[in-house]
Amino acid sequence: MPLQMYMTQTIAQELPGTLQAKIWEKTLRRAHVDKTDYFHIFNVNMQADTCHITHTQEAPVYRSTDEIELNSDKNCTYKIYVIRDETLEGDDIYTMLFANEY
Repeated sequence: MPLQMYMTQTIAQELPGTLQAKIWEKTLRRAHVDKTDYFHIFNVNMQADTCHITHTQEAPVYRSTDEIELNSDKNCTYKIYVIRDETLEGDDIYTMLFANEY
């Protein structure tokens, strides 16, 4: 079965598509590492047209920071979770949501 990736309605409405794509990219890059945690944490800091994304996981300990340019005038911070689950058939399902939606 193909990879299943979902996001909450709030993520879809409030988070720029470029940022959504970058978070998915970073999540899936980690999916190929053995024994990674099911829980991805992204701290996003948007300042004018620059966005800093810090991706962390607890097991194994992981931290990565990227900077991307966005066409946005927002100055804000977000905490975003991406949670991996598994179907009965063993396929991965990912859900992206804001921390306050957890």
